[in-house]
Amino acid sequence: MKIYNYDKYGFFIKEEEAEKSPLEEDVYLFPANSTPIVPPAVDDNKLLRFVNNEWEILDMEKVEKYSEEEINSEEEINSEEEKTYSQEEINLMVVKLCKMFGIGI
Repeated sequence: MKIYNYDKYGFFIKEEEAEKSPLEEDVYLFPANSTPIVPPAVDDNKLLRFVNNEWEILDMEKVEKYSEEEINSEEEINSEEEKTYSQEEINLMVVKLCKMFGIGI
């Protein structure tokens, strides 16, 4: 049985085979942040995110644009404080690193 893993923010990570339970016959183990719900096929410029028990498709360009705008506004606010990262900044960094290293997310 295939399962689909996602990070703590719901972004798709990978597909893998679920392990069978060593205690129960015909029962499979699902790690945290995984689902048997098959994600839809998407183009390279899209992201998959698992929310409310279903996959949603996000346009990467919109995510990047929104993230960059938020990063710029937060930099103005935090310019004299220690740098902290919003979730959108972290997601943007992950997307850029994955693109850079050719990793599908």
